[in-house]
Amino acid sequence: MKSVWKCDFCSSTDVSIEKMKLHELSCSFNPINKKCYSCEYRDWSDGWGDSYTICKIDLDVLDGEEDGNCSGWYPDDINEIRKIKLEKLNKL
Repeated sequence: MKSVWKCDFCSSTDVSIEKMKLHELSCSFNPINKKCYSCEYRDWSDGWGDSYTICKIDLDVLDGEEDGNCSGWYPDDINEIRKIKLEKLNKL
């Protein structure tokens, strides 16, 4: 058996903590990145494996997922909202 590190935001794992830290910084599910997968406006009705996604407020999902920091992004979890606010306060 081998010990691994798991991303706090998705199911990715790696034996290297350094690689996992780098992954978490750009993870699509990390709300800090403000990408589609952590947004309340992502339409999940098409499932995980489809080649297209729908934004409920009609923003460009390609820009939202690749670039992040989407102008219409809003977290879908109150705990994520609290965590983001605490992180911002800690940086002051």
